[in-house]
Order: sequence, then structure tokens, then C-alpha cells
Amino acid sequence: MKKFKGAILLLFFLQLFLISPAKSQDVILSATDWNNNAVYGTVGYLILYGVVNGSYERNIYRSESGFFRAAAIRAAYGGYATWGEEGRDHSLSLIGLTGSGNNHFEAGLGLHARFDRLGYKIGVSNAEYFGEPKPGFNDYTMWWPHATAGYRFQKPDGWFVFRTGVGFPEAVYLSFGVAF
Repeated sequence: MKKFKGAILLLFFLQLFLISPAKSQDVILSATDWNNNAVYGTVGYLILYGVVNGSYERNIYRSESGFFRAAAIRAAYGGYATWGEEGRDHSLSLIGLTGSGNNHFEAGLGLHARFDRLGYKIGVSNAEYFGEPKPGFNDYTMWWPHATAGYRFQKPDGWFVFRTGVGFPEAVYLSFGVAF
């Protein structure tokens, strides 16, 4: 009789553990279940122009309806090079994402600062040679609008981020990163 009770108990626990993973319902994520931070690297190129930068993005808005399902603030820092010019890039943008699944259209608009390091070095060298005052960093910093439009693959609760598209100053860009 004890063996019979043990077998019934064993079958009960087997059934309990086998039924649990067999659940076939999709999990619907609410707007609060998304990862709120992302870090990614971007490489952009167009003919004789190239950009490499790193970005941090923080979600500030989520919605389960409407055209833009998410909004984020992105800060980027990196470098660029072109024919006769090289330096540092800084940008701050507002990003909008459409779609509720893994595939999103991404649009961004913001402000971009570019420091021409090579021009600054030449300006300092010329100033020293001619005995003139040394130029300031602001003399070689340019402020421009920052805009992007592209495709983004990111699962709502996933960690992998892939971006591609066109923009200024990134040109034609490709990004890989993580969300947390």
C-alpha cells in the first residue's frame, strides 16, 4: 500500500511540473514593463565623412496607444572625421518610437555641437607664429540641429538594441547596444 501511495504522489508532482511549462498564452507587456535605459554604439559613414559615437538613452514616456508609443532623451558623445577636419561630437535629442512589438520606426530631433580639433590646432599654431592671442574653444565649436529617422529592433522587455537609418550628423548609420 505504501508503494501505491508513493507512485500516486510521484505522478501528482510530475503532472504538476509538466503542466506548468505547457501554458501557451502570450504575455502582454504593459507600458511599465519596458526597459527604461539603453546604451549603444553608432557608426555612420557617407563618402568622405565618418562618425563614431556612444549614446545613453533614457525613456521618459510610454503609452499603449497613439502614434508614438515611447519617447526618450538621448545624449551622445563621439568623434568625426572628414576631408580636412576632425574632432568631437556632442548631441542631445528627443527620440520618438512607434510600434508596440519588436520593430519600431524611430525619429529624433535635437541639438548638436561639433568641435573642430584639427582647425583649433592650426589656429593655435598660426596665433603663436604671428604673435596673436590664442583662439578659444568656442571659436571652433559649431552648433547645428540633430535629426535622425530609421528602423529600430528592440523587444519591449529585451536587452538587445539594433538601429539603422539616416541622420545628421550620423549620415547612414548602424548601431548595436543593450537595454536595461
